[in-house]
Amino acid sequence: MKTKIYLILGLTFLLIIFVLQNTQTVDFKFLFFSFKITQVLLLFLTFSLGLIIGILLPDFLKKKKNDKEQTQ
Repeated sequence: MKTKIYLILGLTFLLIIFVLQNTQTVDFKFLFFSFKITQVLLLFLTFSLGLIIGILLPDFLKKKKNDKEQTQ
């Protein structure tokens, strides 16, 4: 149990260091949109989008494959 707490505290400490080192503002451009956003927020949004796609895409492809097999 103590190991788990130490691991969580260590990862939290590393996350705080990461956030403090990436506070500068960057220009984000996508198609016709352009706006300023902090680098850490952009990294978080990119990571979150990748995580969501990584979780949902295999389920979607599996369902599509099962539907295709049932129609044959």
